[in-house]
Amino acid sequence: MELQATYKRTKRDYKVVGKDLQANHQSIEYWLEPYGDDGYILSINGDMYQVYDVDIAEDTISFTLDGARYSIGLKDEQTLLLEKMGFKSGSKKTEGNIKAPMPGKILRVEISEGDSVDAGQTVIVLEAMKMENELKATASGKILKIYVATGESVEKNTTLIEIG
Repeated sequence: MELQATYKRTKRDYKVVGKDLQANHQSIEYWLEPYGDDGYILSINGDMYQVYDVDIAEDTISFTLDGARYSIGLKDEQTLLLEKMGFKSGSKKTEGNIKAPMPGKILRVEISEGDSVDAGQTVIVLEAMKMENELKATASGKILKIYVATGESVEKNTTLIEIG
């Protein structure tokens, strides 16, 4: 099966053959094991990473790694084929909703309703566990609704912003 991952406008193609993952015709050794209540230990070619607050949507996977929040767009073989043929995917785009990856306090809202944003642009700064976490737009578009304000406390998975 072929996959395409997009992070910060950089696209990478992958191929899954059985349990093997290949990029540029080179195998990538990996494994993923649950760790704690909401975390995982990820090994990539022998390098170990602790990944937590993993959210999997229809065509996006978001996670926290070393205190930074990442959101990676994913396209499967069928979606890639439809795009090559000039058709758009039939999936509903919900990736524009930004949710709190963990409980915390809103330090800054860096956009306003009606603003245009690019995928990967910082939109909110959330303080959690004494660290500032920049939450980035997962899709390009227009800010339709901001549900929080500076100084407000939020719980994990609270919808913060809607991008359309």
